[in-house]
Amino acid sequence: MQGAWVSELEDHVIGAARAVKYNTLMGDNWFPADVVRHTLCGRLDHFKTTGPVPVFDPRERDWNILVEPTGTFAHVLDDLAETVSRRSSLVDCRQPVGGADRDCHCVEIEVTPDPGFADNRWFCSSERTSSRVGKAVCSYGPWVFEWAHGLRPEVHPAHLLWWRETAPNGWRQLLLLVRDASQRYDTDDDFDRKPGTGPGTPWSREGRSVELRVAFETPLGAANAAILTVATPVPSCGVAATSSTLWPELVDGDRTLLSVVGESGVLDIVSVAFEELCTDAGTVLGWLAIRSELEESARSRPCSAGFLALDLTLGQAPEPDPDTCSRRAVVQPFLEPGSLRFDLTGELPLLRGDLALGLPLPWATSPEELAAWARDPSSPLEITAMAGPPPLAHELRPAAADLPHRLVIKNADLTTGMTLELRGGGRSGVAPLPDLGFVSLPIAFVPLMKDSEVSEATIGGPDSAQRIEQLLRYAGVELGRAAATELMVERAAETTVNVRWMPAAVRDGEAMPEDLPDRLIDELLRGVADAAPEMAARFGAMADGSAWQWDFDGRNLATGGAAEVHDGAAGPPEAIVVRPLAGCGTEPTESCLVVRWPTLRRPPHAVYALRATARLRGPVGSPQEDEVVLFSDSLRLGPGDAVERELPALLEAATGLDADWLRRAWVLDGVADDVFDALARAPERRARLLRLYAGWAARDRRLDGQELRALVGLARRTRGR
Repeated sequence: MQGAWVSELEDHVIGAARAVKYNTLMGDNWFPADVVRHTLCGRLDHFKTTGPVPVFDPRERDWNILVEPTGTFAHVLDDLAETVSRRSSLVDCRQPVGGADRDCHCVEIEVTPDPGFADNRWFCSSERTSSRVGKAVCSYGPWVFEWAHGLRPEVHPAHLLWWRETAPNGWRQLLLLVRDASQRYDTDDDFDRKPGTGPGTPWSREGRSVELRVAFETPLGAANAAILTVATPVPSCGVAATSSTLWPELVDGDRTLLSVVGESGVLDIVSVAFEELCTDAGTVLGWLAIRSELEESARSRPCSAGFLALDLTLGQAPEPDPDTCSRRAVVQPFLEPGSLRFDLTGELPLLRGDLALGLPLPWATSPEELAAWARDPSSPLEITAMAGPPPLAHELRPAAADLPHRLVIKNADLTTGMTLELRGGGRSGVAPLPDLGFVSLPIAFVPLMKDSEVSEATIGGPDSAQRIEQLLRYAGVELGRAAATELMVERAAETTVNVRWMPAAVRDGEAMPEDLPDRLIDELLRGVADAAPEMAARFGAMADGSAWQWDFDGRNLATGGAAEVHDGAAGPPEAIVVRPLAGCGTEPTESCLVVRWPTLRRPPHAVYALRATARLRGPVGSPQEDEVVLFSDSLRLGPGDAVERELPALLEAATGLDADWLRRAWVLDGVADDVFDALARAPERRARLLRLYAGWAARDRRLDGQELRALVGLARRTRGR
């Protein structure tokens, strides 16, 4: 673990409650894959940042640290990627070790740093670069799977990052403590805490205590004492004061073996002690324990979230990582109220609006002062397009109501995005404007398919065993095991899936629906409603589904062959019939797809599957698609705690995993508050993941073929303990 391990002392256990996303169209988004925080170490493959997008609510500004897990930590990726996650949602490595032909995926480590720490020598938000690319890095935080990205694994938010490098005659250890500043995980109100989710704390609460334990060894017979230096390479913020007064020394009789020294002020915010010492073959081994605590309240500090960087060096300090960060201030753009509109004059619709950039000019108290500042001939205001179209018409607007002094780019194309740099501006006796970066990510509208509903469903029947056998075979289970389960099977006459046209930010070619906050979404939905008649005339309407372009692939699970799919209001009885349904949603972007399953099944016990892929006609922004796999039949769970009561027996029948052991192992309450638990007790960890995913999959008391396949895969990984 890069020479150290870390723990949040009172907050290691987070419980099973899911995080409630502030974006209301998304709903719950992050689901714990375990009830304790996890450590992930690996090679940093690439680094990027979230946003900014033109918003009113700039809370999310994540570092996205894409790491290829190594060794012991591969489970953070593999346990989900090989069973639960949609393959297309996984993040490919950009620099795979072993060559470009190697199948390589990364886990996304995310945290929104305080603006005062967003740019540093290791991670640079303004440049979207990191000096750690290609090198090892470790993280610690909640291990989750994210609904918005196909249930792919993440460590989010990761509050602790660290790594170790070799140094002449020793090593150097770096630790970054970064409390998430997005305000999405701070209090119990940010989580859906229901009965059965177990005890736990908010993922990013204030006042947390953290501990870094650094492994060391030093010889007993050395002529001179070793020196371990502790420094803070950047100023900290939001870290509570400690009562430490002395640096510890490791002594053997009257000889000093190891001295810890530090720069002035470090002991004010950390405490340091030797722990768990032992000797082996003339060497002293142990841990140097360093503890720190984040402040309880942000009211009295200059930063919105606490942060701390520690540099520990044993021996001669190596050359530091190169500092390539320009520290150009990146200012969050926002939309001028009421300026959003759809431009339908071209071949495809464009989204336009007036983008405003707040200017840090506290001395300008009038419009006249603002104008004089901008046209000062000694330092004129210059706007340069670094990416995207050249700057459009712009103007300076003075502060009004709750809006600051701002530069407004008029009628900007929001579907393309832009990157601008602003330089200059000034007047006699006033410092010029610092170099500013102005980044607007493209906005696209993408399809998003929500949970499906069934109608005219019948439970059981004389052919139940045969239908269960088909679902188990789809899940990869040996056919001879099907008779062992006593679960019910449900057959639907119709399945309806909600489809909506969802606004999203696009970064690195990937649509990010969760990156847009509610206020911007409301503006976008109002714009869609205002433009609906003209949009419908050219591209089809959202309300009746005519704006959608569909691809369908039907399968007969009994024969293994293709099933006929008929697109329309009616079709032959042996076909799967699909049709759009008008007026099924509450938003102007919503419609539904209704799937009528064959009334004449061949053979009579056949189970059908349909893969439906949705695209938009005349999309706003880059083309996007979404898909869903629907089933005519599903396993039906009974009332009450059916997951605990019925699933262990099913998984034992399907995979041979001992049901009694599983019931004991997957309990979510009373998990040991031990940082090594997730590593040392892999079977129990996988059992808890199995229980957490089962709770998500069985939220409608049904298990379809896809969900059953994931559960069987998880059970097999657990059985391999």
